[in-house]
Amino acid sequence: MDKKRYYQIDFAKAIGIFLVILSHVIFFNKDLGAGLKLFNRFINSFHMPLFFIISGLNLGLSKRKEDKSSYKLLCKKILIPYLVWSILYIILFSLYLPYDYFGVDTVGEKIYSAVSFYGMIPLWFLSALFLGQIVYRFVTGFKVFDSHSKISHFSFLLIVFGVSVLVDREFHPYPSNLDILYAYPIIAVCRVFPVLFFLETGYYLSLIWERYIKLEMKFRFFIFLLNVLFLYLLKDIFMYNNYLSYFIIQDMKSFFVTGILGSFLVISFCGLFNREFVVITEIGKRTMDIMTLHLQPIPIAYFLSYVFAYLGLKDSVFIYSIILLIVCYWVSKLVCDKIRFHFMDSISKN
Repeated sequence: MDKKRYYQIDFAKAIGIFLVILSHVIFFNKDLGAGLKLFNRFINSFHMPLFFIISGLNLGLSKRKEDKSSYKLLCKKILIPYLVWSILYIILFSLYLPYDYFGVDTVGEKIYSAVSFYGMIPLWFLSALFLGQIVYRFVTGFKVFDSHSKISHFSFLLIVFGVSVLVDREFHPYPSNLDILYAYPIIAVCRVFPVLFFLETGYYLSLIWERYIKLEMKFRFFIFLLNVLFLYLLKDIFMYNNYLSYFIIQDMKSFFVTGILGSFLVISFCGLFNREFVVITEIGKRTMDIMTLHLQPIPIAYFLSYVFAYLGLKDSVFIYSIILLIVCYWVSKLVCDKIRFHFMDSISKN
């Protein structure tokens, strides 16, 4: 059963990918002031949980029964792109980034990061989403989730919450003292539990989504204001340093709170729109491509940084992030789409 597509969800994904780009631009610009660095901590507290929650929301809205075809589709949509991009990253890193750019030094370590599902930045997101969805679909595929749906899902949410907190305590802080032979797969597995929590949170959101989206504007605006109020009251916990990619979480419980509140803020803001803006929707549909295109070793960011430095706009992080987003969107549309088309066409012929 094909689910109805909601442009508000694509809007939320578009805002999410812009925040991801902005966060990385701020992170790699060491000369920025303390205010932007604090703002970056705020972004980091929820921008990746937002995508996992939206993924769980889409899973819930699809109302699809799990079978072999759903796992094949998951491999086609996430695993194959992860492997293809990993190969491309390894080749490009080997060609013109021989130094330790993302904590992965040698070609062998880059390959091991890919096959261990640790993933190079930002490809770790694809590996975490793939592993999380595999586990989530397998667990929720049991009949008990049909016969006792509410109890089963709530119990599952509590279990992954508890396991996430326990895992965080066991492997906190980041296990830098471990050899990468053990550290990479351990981090890959540890990330799965918070991913499951956010996927399940998205599932619960799917239960009320259709009623929410049909509410009058004044009620949706009130929900948005409630999100703003909660965020303001709990603003201090948004200042923690949380990097799910490395499994550096200062406090897992706070990370869950900020991940949910920040994500709901973005989603409730997008719920205020009563009409679709095609450009934003298209950006939202291409978040996976943009995620992989906006960072090195893909040279787009290199060229733009040189242009901005030449124009004396080096510190214009918001303008730079918007332009980088637009350029990555067009590369996705003009290049990635053609490659996908020829690839799928060759498969169908064989």
